[in-house]
Amino acid sequence: MKAHKFELAVARVIRNITGQCVSTSQEIFNAFTAIPCRKNIWMLVSDYYGCIPQEAHDFYHNMWSKQFSDSFTEFKQELHQLVELQIAAQDITSSITKQVISMFLEAHPEKHFHKLSFNQYVHHYIARLQKQPKPNKSECSQKTESQYSEVTVSDIQALLKYIQVM
Repeated sequence: MKAHKFELAVARVIRNITGQCVSTSQEIFNAFTAIPCRKNIWMLVSDYYGCIPQEAHDFYHNMWSKQFSDSFTEFKQELHQLVELQIAAQDITSSITKQVISMFLEAHPEKHFHKLSFNQYVHHYIARLQKQPKPNKSECSQKTESQYSEVTVSDIQALLKYIQVM
C-alpha cells in the first residue's frame, strides 16, 4: 500500500463522516482517532483506496499509525527491569502484562507508544521469561545487591505503590 494514497482515502472518509477537511498526516491521524464510532470505517476506506477492508485495517494498525508513536527502544532495559520486579513480587498471572504496561506508561506520561507493538513486546518478553526455569527461593536470596543496581528508586516506589493497592 502507498501511504499517500491511503491518507487521501482516510481524509475522504473523514470529510464524509465529520465534514472536516484535513490535509496533513497528523491532522488525518488526529481526526481519525477522534471519530467516536468507527463501525464499518474500513469498508469505506477500502472503497476509496481500492483494497479489501482487512488490508486497510492492517495497514493502518501495523504500518501507517506507527509514525505518530514514540519508540520504546531506548526504554527496553527499564521495561525489562519493571517486568522482572513484578514477576519477583508475585506469581505469574495473565494480568501481569497489563500491570507492567500500566505502571510503565504512568512513569512516562509524556510518551505515546504504539499500543499494539508495545503490548506485543511486553507480552513476548514476559512469555520468554516464563519459559526460563524459575530460581528457587534460596537462589533468590543469594543474589547480590550489584545485580539489582540498575533498579531505580522510582521503580521501587512504583512497585511499593502497586503492592499497597493490592
